[in-house]
Amino acid sequence: MSKKDRLLSILEHSQQVLGAFVAGLSAEERAAVGTYEQWCPKDSVAHVAYWIEQRAARLAAVARGEEPPPLPAHYEQANAACFQRFCNCPWPEVQAYMDAAYTQLLAVVRSLGEEVLTAPSADAHERPLWTDIVATAYTHPAMHVAEQYARQGKPQAAAQLWQEWSRLVSPLDDSAEWQGLVHYNTACSLALSGNAQQAIAELRQALQLRPQLKAWSKQDTDLNSLHDLPEYRKLYAAEYWWKALDAGPLAEALADQFLRALAMFREAVAAFPADEWRKGDTPY
Repeated sequence: MSKKDRLLSILEHSQQVLGAFVAGLSAEERAAVGTYEQWCPKDSVAHVAYWIEQRAARLAAVARGEEPPPLPAHYEQANAACFQRFCNCPWPEVQAYMDAAYTQLLAVVRSLGEEVLTAPSADAHERPLWTDIVATAYTHPAMHVAEQYARQGKPQAAAQLWQEWSRLVSPLDDSAEWQGLVHYNTACSLALSGNAQQAIAELRQALQLRPQLKAWSKQDTDLNSLHDLPEYRKLYAAEYWWKALDAGPLAEALADQFLRALAMFREAVAAFPADEWRKGDTPY
């Protein structure tokens, strides 16, 4: 199966996942009105559809041989604007918006050649375009649907969703970065379903393959059930991190801020072009 065919199959499955979530909502859940701090199902669906629509518009420009329109400069402002636009809309309007976004995206992906999908992304030249599509139209919706399932007290549904995600996206790329992400989301699904030891084994592989996931993994609520296990704590420099955690909220906050800054610095160093290292006014 070509990358394009596999990608289309994944996008169609993502649409089915969101459709199944919507079909399982009660009339009260569909009519619920959330807040920007606590999204209801309608808010999550509209948010997911908004970013799929943005991705489809950028891909359509690529298909025409044009420069893609810029993404919103401030993601939080864009998310807030989307929330305000749809928070009081009737459910059928949000449903139609979601359906149109997926239809638009699928149509433009079908029009793109394999060589375009595997070419460098306009957003980050170190990764191919198809990874942006998967992130926007499958991983991102799955994240929000899993979060809603968790709020509804359905951890098994959230776990199954991530297991399906791992099975479908794993064959797309055998690189360490991609497989690290696959192992990470598999760990989340196992933790949600109560299989702690297998979750830790998957998480260990994920952090070995993709160390930059460490900072996020400490705050990911999908992994909360693992936090008190010694095997989990050993993954995070136990002699420093967990002593800070046990010392109190201020020490924990300082340790967390330091590790976040260090993770950002590591990513910046990794992204810095090799041929730029020795340029400058100093002899070293």
